[in-house]
Amino acid sequence: MTKETIANNYQVRAKILANSIDHIIHEKISSFERFQEKQAIHPMKSSNEEFSQFADVSEYIKQIDSTWNSQNSVHAEAITRNDFSNVLVDQASYYNKAWDFSTVQENTSFIKEIIMTNSYGATIAATNKPSDYRQDDEKWWNEARNVGYYVDDIYYDESSKTDAIAISLAINDDQGNFVGVAKYVLDPLAISYPLQEAISVSKYNTTKYYLLTNDGKTIHSNYFDVGHSVPSESFFDKIINSEGYVDSKLSDGTEILLVYTKTANLVNSSNLNWIVGISIDNTEIMEQVLPLINNVSLSLVIIFVSVSVIVFVISRTNHNKIAQIRKIANQISNGNLDEVSQLEGNDEFAEISGYFDRIRRSLKCQLETIRQNEYQIKDHLDHVKRLIQQKDEFVSLMAHELKTPLVPILGHVELLKEISTYDNDQLESMDEITKNANRIESLVNDLLDAQKLDCGKMKIHKTKFKVTSLLFDAYQEFVAVAKKKNIQFEIKDDTNDAAIESDFQRLSQVLRNLLLNSFDFVNHDGGKILLTALLNGDNVVISVMDNGIGISKENLSKLFTKFYQIDSSIKRSHGGTGLGLVICKGIVELLDGNIKITSEKNLGTTVSITLPLMQKKATDNSKSKPILQLSER
Repeated sequence: MTKETIANNYQVRAKILANSIDHIIHEKISSFERFQEKQAIHPMKSSNEEFSQFADVSEYIKQIDSTWNSQNSVHAEAITRNDFSNVLVDQASYYNKAWDFSTVQENTSFIKEIIMTNSYGATIAATNKPSDYRQDDEKWWNEARNVGYYVDDIYYDESSKTDAIAISLAINDDQGNFVGVAKYVLDPLAISYPLQEAISVSKYNTTKYYLLTNDGKTIHSNYFDVGHSVPSESFFDKIINSEGYVDSKLSDGTEILLVYTKTANLVNSSNLNWIVGISIDNTEIMEQVLPLINNVSLSLVIIFVSVSVIVFVISRTNHNKIAQIRKIANQISNGNLDEVSQLEGNDEFAEISGYFDRIRRSLKCQLETIRQNEYQIKDHLDHVKRLIQQKDEFVSLMAHELKTPLVPILGHVELLKEISTYDNDQLESMDEITKNANRIESLVNDLLDAQKLDCGKMKIHKTKFKVTSLLFDAYQEFVAVAKKKNIQFEIKDDTNDAAIESDFQRLSQVLRNLLLNSFDFVNHDGGKILLTALLNGDNVVISVMDNGIGISKENLSKLFTKFYQIDSSIKRSHGGTGLGLVICKGIVELLDGNIKITSEKNLGTTVSITLPLMQKKATDNSKSKPILQLSER
């Protein structure tokens, strides 16, 4: 195993850690945005209306800011104790409980502080008293105002008195008008915990992990302290603008191989381009290379000893020939497998010389084969390791996001509804909790089904049933949804009571998934969805057709790829894990069928499932007429 091979293996690990950190920041921002949409817009707009009445807003803010840090500041006391601040305290408490990183670090408050300002830059609510009342002169406030998001580098936060990373978001109302800025001050571990997990399971104590800002400040490491400035290290100038690996030294003189990469900056924050690095002590590299060296050395020693014994036995008869034989043996034992001199003649010494020459040629041929196989095996192993490691990292990441117990949440919501009466807003809030808990349960089920399909452990329970009953069940499940959204939803059954032997529940799951996609992507007014079944020889073809937004050709080939989303932006309007169609394909193929998708952009989509019949049934197309014609396709 060469140094380059070791570096490439660690490069894959560094990229996985960088991707994990990108997605963590992405999810944190999405979570914060959902809270702002429900809780922050109204108080911010009310504050803006109040401030608009002042003759000189800037002078008003300046006066309050000048007395903000005095012991008797009435404004500071009022702002940190108002109703909106109490809501922020509850939100911080919720996140600190929901982000369960007990396996990484116990008793850690990951939300250090939350600050809300109005559009004038004045603080209107906070979990703790901020160091200033006026915020529009701060970099984070202006960056969030202008760009939409801003993720601070590691810094010492004066308000929370700790090293922190802050995420700031501009808040806009339903009409897109700017109403204020929200700032979340986080413990760095809330972003960097994948590094801590990697550190905790690292095989070698000398392996060091680094998460650095672009200007060299330490966010997380098991070598540098948080906030430590790295530019003084000899390797920093080599890693700031690229990815790869370098030989270098740490400040304590340790010689290392440093592998590094950059985060992808999914949220397009102006300074979020961090460096993820992994360094390996050269002694650790030798621990990995030494076994191979030892094996080769042992083989050479065995050859040398064998040759020496043979030479010793026959040395008494012909000293000169023995010396020449010894020379040939030494050349081979030293790894020289190119042409060597041979003894002439027909005696035993010439025969022995020819024997060694055959050994030399055989060893040379085997060595070439081993090298070729080594390159192929290395490529395959590296590929398999990358896939396995990416899967493990993904499952580990998702596990932290899915630990909130769903059953107690749903149970307590139903119990609350039974023990008291509530107004409409309160009932809507409880319904929202139930809906999102059910959504999480659906996402978990998708993950489990995908994992079962990967492992070949999904169970199929086949029974005999009519295709008509399958279609009717699917229609009954969605007819109310269609009516509510003013979507024309109808079925057309041309199967003449044909029966199949298959798994009714799994096929219902497939149709439910396909219909959910159609209802999600057609217009609520004027949308059309047609569920059909017809006979095709010894098969039945079940199709879901819609006149929705359609799918482009370049995206069509990727639909059966795990976790693929056509719209992968932070503010995408359609939810889901990107596993639905993958699961549908896996189930249909387990049932000896196949699935096909045809679509055109802005014209609609058709998904067809072909399954074998129990027995061939004659069809009479004259007895059935289409209920819905999607001629506009």
